[in-house]
Amino acid sequence: MDAELAAARQSWRGASYDEFVTAWGRPARTEKSGSQEKHTWITDERVERAGSGYGGAGGALFGPGGGGRCERTITFSSQRAVDESWIGDAEFCKRFGRRR
Repeated sequence: MDAELAAARQSWRGASYDEFVTAWGRPARTEKSGSQEKHTWITDERVERAGSGYGGAGGALFGPGGGGRCERTITFSSQRAVDESWIGDAEFCKRFGRRR
């Protein structure tokens, strides 16, 4: 695993649910299992690129290679992050590390 991505993931360990909502907004999904809750945040970003090939308005394209996707599922116990699973492009997901 990419060391920077691992650090980004670990940076949230112990954070409260409210800290995640402040940083990332409301989760896309929530699951409850016993005393634990899992909340999933999904960020899917497309970046405009200038160029030719696909067509578009004024040379702006929404082709492959722009932006990224990162799906972060955080497991909480007693309202604190205890585990995480991040799926997506490592370079894009690194952006979601906790800022202190």
